[in-house]
Amino acid sequence: MVANRPSLSSPEQRLAQGHVIRSTLMGTLSKDMVTGPFLVAFAVQVVGFSNGQLSLMLSLLPLVIVLRYPVLDRIRVHPRRSVTLVARAIQLTCLLLLAILPQAWITLPVLTGIAILFVIGNEFLQNAVWTNLVAEVSARGDRGRFLGRLRTGKQATALAFALFGFLYVGDQLDRQEHRVLLAIVILLLLNSAFWLSRMPSAPPPDEVRRFSGRGRFWHTLRTSPLLRRPLVLLLINGVLHWPILNVYLLGTLNMPANLLMLNVVAGMLGPIFSVFLWGRSADALGERRIYRIYFVGALTLYPMLLLVPDFDAVTPGGRDWTIGLTALLMFNFLMGILDAGQLMAASMYQSRYVTAGSGFHAINILTMAGQLFMSVLTAVGGLLLATGTTGAATAWGPLWIDIFRIATIAIVTATIVLGLAVANGIED
Repeated sequence: MVANRPSLSSPEQRLAQGHVIRSTLMGTLSKDMVTGPFLVAFAVQVVGFSNGQLSLMLSLLPLVIVLRYPVLDRIRVHPRRSVTLVARAIQLTCLLLLAILPQAWITLPVLTGIAILFVIGNEFLQNAVWTNLVAEVSARGDRGRFLGRLRTGKQATALAFALFGFLYVGDQLDRQEHRVLLAIVILLLLNSAFWLSRMPSAPPPDEVRRFSGRGRFWHTLRTSPLLRRPLVLLLINGVLHWPILNVYLLGTLNMPANLLMLNVVAGMLGPIFSVFLWGRSADALGERRIYRIYFVGALTLYPMLLLVPDFDAVTPGGRDWTIGLTALLMFNFLMGILDAGQLMAASMYQSRYVTAGSGFHAINILTMAGQLFMSVLTAVGGLLLATGTTGAATAWGPLWIDIFRIATIAIVTATIVLGLAVANGIED
């Protein structure tokens, strides 16, 4: 007896997929500029914030996501295209504020306010409907290939942006260079809004619209399969992304801005070289095998951080400088490959459950929990940096040892062991 094959996307779904792919060419660049690595470079090298100030801001931002659940019933009844277009308008506003405000006005409260507004647009709106949008425009039988094409396109754009940043920005990012980078992302946001506007404004499925989350938070928490193994895997992946790492590299190891750009390039090259292959093979491999590859690979990569020196303590172009930069580039490149597979597996795994009645609210509880967990991780990492116990890294041959790195590798290793155990329970 031959098992039924999963259904394939309809012609209408494939047309919508093309619009979605073109609308996501910007990838996460807007987020990178307002709450990610480019914000870290701007805050440290242009505005002059300390590690403590920046860590505090980054740890507070995910807390805003707690406010999302009460508004989900208003969001769930609207077409996903309309919600995403409003998110694009908010993201565009944040980037314009960063571009036009005088530098003297960009204090810690002002920058935090802009970042909070961005989180509202990105998390309350765009990410609230994203997984449902993926499920609506693709079928189970070829969803992996659609995600592979989508992520190949946006990673290619992100790579071109990072390469431009590496060639354009010097050792220290300045205000004018930052404004040029903002202008490029603003143009990509406008392109995204154009292609989203060409999508049909389809209402959400009836089953989703009928389900009200009011008064059913705990019921959804107890009963939804999304809030079991997929949630645990999301939290485990959060640890492996160790959100304070960029602050440590820039603020403690004094990594120059152009090397940050080069490492962003390396991190993007990994997915570009692999995401299409992940997409073609994910439907056959299944989520469980991809998670296993991800965890085992990450376990072998994190010790490479021990080769990265304090860039102010070594001669540029010298042996230690070259070994450290090479190790960091390889770490980011290979983690990019692994993370592309993990993102593919997570999207496919979560998409199994989002079309159920409680699925929309459950996926938003899941992402809310993930953001809160990232806030805790950022705060813990920030406290470790702020205590001063990390001290100057001590060179042992090619290795550079400090408490922060040892703690990072220990935490990540323990988390990976747990991740392998959890992933083994995924049903293919």
